[in-house]
Order: sequence, then structure tokens, then C-alpha cells
Amino acid sequence: MLARAQVRVDPSTEGVRRAKASSTSSTDHGPPTLWPVDLARLDFVVVDLETTGLSPAHDRVIEIAAVRVRDGQVRGRWRSLVDPGMAVPSYVTALTGISTGMLARAPVFRELVDPFRRFLGGAILVAHQVSFDNGFLHHEFVRLGEVGFAPDLLCTIKLARRLFPGLPAYTLESLIQRFGLTLGRQHRALPDAMATADLLNMLVCRAVSDGAESWHDLRRLADGPRAQLTTADRRRLRYEPARLRELPVSAGVYLLKDADENVFYIGKSVNVRRRVADHLRGGAEGQPRLRRHLRYLADVQVIPAASELEALILEARLIRRYLPVANQQLREQTHYPFIRIDVQSSFPRIQLTRSVAPDNSVYFGPFRSARVVGHVVDYVRTAFGIRECTRERLPDGRSCLLLDLKKCLGPCVGVVSEEEYRAAVERAVTALRGDWTEIIDGLDARMVELADREQFEEAAAVRDTLRHLRSFAGALHRLAELQTLHAVLIERIDGLVRLSVVRAGRLVHEAVLTWPDGRRHLSGLCRRFFAGAQPDPITSDAADEAHIVSAWVRQRQHHPDCSVLDIDLENLPSSIARIRAELDRLCVDSSAAGTAGPDEPEAKKSVRVRRASGRALVTRPPADHRSEVVAVR
Repeated sequence: MLARAQVRVDPSTEGVRRAKASSTSSTDHGPPTLWPVDLARLDFVVVDLETTGLSPAHDRVIEIAAVRVRDGQVRGRWRSLVDPGMAVPSYVTALTGISTGMLARAPVFRELVDPFRRFLGGAILVAHQVSFDNGFLHHEFVRLGEVGFAPDLLCTIKLARRLFPGLPAYTLESLIQRFGLTLGRQHRALPDAMATADLLNMLVCRAVSDGAESWHDLRRLADGPRAQLTTADRRRLRYEPARLRELPVSAGVYLLKDADENVFYIGKSVNVRRRVADHLRGGAEGQPRLRRHLRYLADVQVIPAASELEALILEARLIRRYLPVANQQLREQTHYPFIRIDVQSSFPRIQLTRSVAPDNSVYFGPFRSARVVGHVVDYVRTAFGIRECTRERLPDGRSCLLLDLKKCLGPCVGVVSEEEYRAAVERAVTALRGDWTEIIDGLDARMVELADREQFEEAAAVRDTLRHLRSFAGALHRLAELQTLHAVLIERIDGLVRLSVVRAGRLVHEAVLTWPDGRRHLSGLCRRFFAGAQPDPITSDAADEAHIVSAWVRQRQHHPDCSVLDIDLENLPSSIARIRAELDRLCVDSSAAGTAGPDEPEAKKSVRVRRASGRALVTRPPADHRSEVVAVR
């Protein structure tokens, strides 16, 4: 084992310089570094993933790379694109350069399991924010029925924070630039993994200089408490207005962080620099939480977006992930309730649940209000006599109070047969599917009758039940609309056309085309996203995004230079023909904008309304380049 004095450097810039010098040879197979024997004999595999999003449970891996490191030297590399079985969002394509088309012939993750396991072996898995990469790998293995993936982990972010407290930022790019290391093409798996391998070597050398001699020492250092920043450190790290010029003037999502790298606010804007400058000037009057935290601002991270709609969706995803304290409205996916009916049981129950399991039960949801859903579940149980008890074997001869109150059909004591009970459950399911007219009319009449008898408390209770049922029926109707919202949104931008593809209420793709040069790509694009099986029902994770897309379509109906067309999944060629015709018309209108005849009324110059597939399309000549897509139902 190397003596500590052999690699001892002080924790000043000299320590950084020597660690950096040691790391520069890590990819050159040059002379061995000064790693202690206990560390030099270990294998570390640095992993980097590119994914379709931020949720391991709902997003997928699209590229994976691994770099094997021993004693500071790169001993092997492995990479592969991965077919995720879903569309790659356009903001991911803009960030990584990986498109859905590039992955059409890539292997699925199942085909990569054995090669990846062989390359990993028994090595320590390293990543920059290892919880993210390992989380995705864990979920991919679980989907394949493999639950034994549990390598030792090392996070280079944690290690850097312990070894170099008080830096302005700990992103891979920031650390690479600060320590003068080399970073290839950013946001691609192999270049990022190679850069992380260099960073790992530098961090290990610095840890060794501070006394670490074994894997146990290194892991204890990375997992230990952070160094407490002094008041002077926090003042030094405070975000200066001069740094605003580093921010883009385009659309994107921004994350405001404090000196401890905690995200305290997430926002979006079509001009990120201007919006952050407004925050720094005190432009958050209606956001008291944000105003209180702005004095702690130390860094701004920006994720570019191709459009304002994409920024809205990305903002919602990031808020769900980070739950920033200064965002006024926070919604975790676990807040969304479902109604579950365990139809596999001999005597099914109806209950409120927060998750959907692959258990062949019938689920309704996700809904936004647990209070409303709870009232509806209580009403349905009482109205149709559905049991609440959790007993497995019925009948068992033990009755409960609900039977005496005539709120349950009594399967526990054999008062009702299995066939009669199932008939009651079927009627309840029919009601939950949205057929509330007869029930609501009956309750309306009951409320009036009770009021006429001056039984006002009972009438008020029926009134409250009616309010909850109507709210629930409206929520069911909105969910059905979202699930059947298939459309292409078209807008003109700077002589190009942007197509936003919406299927089942979700934005699945955005593309920018020249027209008519892009005519040959249109058919393949539409068939890729609209042909095939019906999409899965909207999940709790996608509920916010579906509502955002729906609101975008609804609220943008008076914006200029845009159109939206329904997609008939049963007659896709006809829908493609209508999209072509609309693109032709929009491009002709663009070339003729401002040439309306002198006798044409000004209102007709600015608004033209026509019909296509039963939906009114409103188009307006361009007023500026910030075109947006709208629909008028």
C-alpha cells in the first residue's frame, strides 16, 4: 500500500493541480497513477445514459455507454443505442441529437442485458448523479423480471461536493471546465462517460491526498455529510447580474439553485434571460415564496426547449421530480387517485387507490380531486350495496353494521348470491363509466322533495352529493376527451412549419419542416405515430401533461398563423391528405400575407374561418414570429 506521504498534497489549488495532472493520462494508457493498492486493484465502470425523460418508471433508456477504469486507466469501452419502444421527445432530440428514427433498428434493452452484465462484471458502478442512472437501470431490469441488479455505487457529484465544497456548480460540464479536463460532444453517452472517467480519476487522487486508502474510505467520504458553507462562502457564491449574459434568449426551462445545489424554483419562458432578469429585479410580486428564496440564488441551470408547449411539459416533469419549495403549485403523481374494482374477486369491492397494479382489476382515473372521488366511492357503495370489508372468504357468517343499515347487500352472511352481487357491481361500473343522467335526475327530484317537506339538512346532504357527482361526471368526460384527442398542430415560424403531433392527449413528437420540400416526410411521420395499436390509458405521471396539451389547444384559439387538424385513426390516408392541403394553404397564405385587396374589410383580412373534418379552423396572417397552434371545437 502506498504510504500517505507519497501522495500527500495540501487542500489548496496545488492539490487540484496535481490531481488534474494525474487525471490527464487516464485515457492514454500511460504510466500508472498513484492510487493506493487497495483502490488500484478494483475495477470501476463509469456509466452514462441518455433517456426519453426524467422518470425511471415511465421513461426509457435510448443510449447507454460504459467505461471500465482500473488504477486511473481506461481498460475498455462499451456503448449502444437502445430502442425505447416509444417516441423520443423533441427536446431530448434537440439536446442529444438522438431522434426516433435513429432508434428504429437499435436493439431493445432486453438484448443488451447480457453484454452489459459481462462488461460490468463485479465492478463498482460510477456515474455523475448515480441515483439517476442506477434508477433507470434498476427499472429496466425489473421490467424484465430481474430483481438482482444491485452493484456497489459511487457518485462523482457527491464526491466532488465533499472534496471541493463551495463551488458555484457541480454539473459535469462545470466541473470539467473548472478543472481543465476534456469533454467531447455533450449529452451523448460515451463522451460524457469518458469525461466522467477523467473526473473520477482526479477526484480519487484528491481523496487519496486527503487520506483515503481503500474503497471503504472512498465510499464513506462520498456518502458522508456535506461540508457546511460559511456565510462568506454563500455571499461569494451569490448569483451576480453580470452572469445573465450567459443565459439564452430563446425558449426553455430554468432551475434556480442555492449554494447547496438545491433547486428551489423551476420556471419556463420564451426568453429565459429576460425572465430571470425580471426575477432579480424583484419581479415576483405574486410569488412570496420565490421572493424569499431569491436572495439565496447561486446558480441558474437552463434546459432549452424547441417550443413553448414543450417548455410547459418539461416544466411540469421537473416540478414533479424536484418539488421546489418556491413553486406555488406542487403536484406529485401520488396525489392522483384512481377508483379500483377487483373484478377477479367472487364479491368485488370498490375502493380509492393511488396506484395502478397489473392485477386485471378495472381502474377509473386518474382524477385530480381525492375528496370528490372519495365521496363518489362512498355514494356508489351505498347506492349499489357494494361491500367495504376486506375479508377474503365469503360468506363467513359474520355480518357487520352496514348490513343492518341497508348499505350493503350482505355477501358475508349469504343474503345475496354471487350472481346477484355481480349484477349490482356491473350496474355500478356502468354508472362509473359516465352514465349519470338517471341518477342525477333522481337525486335532483329527491332534493326538491326534501326541501318541500322542509327537511333542509337532508336536502343539503343530497345537494352536496349532487355537486360531487356532477364534478366527477365532468372529470370523466374530460378524461375521455383527452384519451381521444388525436391531432396535428401546425404553425409557421420564420418561413418553416412546425408540426406538433398529439396522440391520446399527449405530445409525442415535434418536427420542423421546410414546405413543400418536407412533403415526402409527412406520410411516414404520421404513420409512425398514429398507426398501430391504441395507446395505453393516461397514467398519473402523464395526467398533468395531457391537461397541459389540452389547455394549450383550447387557450391558443385566437393566436395567429396556426391551425390544428383532427386525425381519424380509422382513415389515416384521408387525414394525411388534409394535413398536406392545410400546409399548402398556409404556405400560400404566408407568401401572400399583407396583400389583401383594398375592398376587403379589415376583419376579413385578419381572420379567415373554414371547416375541416367537423372542426372549425381559425387562421390569421402572421403578426410576428411567435406563432402558436390552436383549435376551435
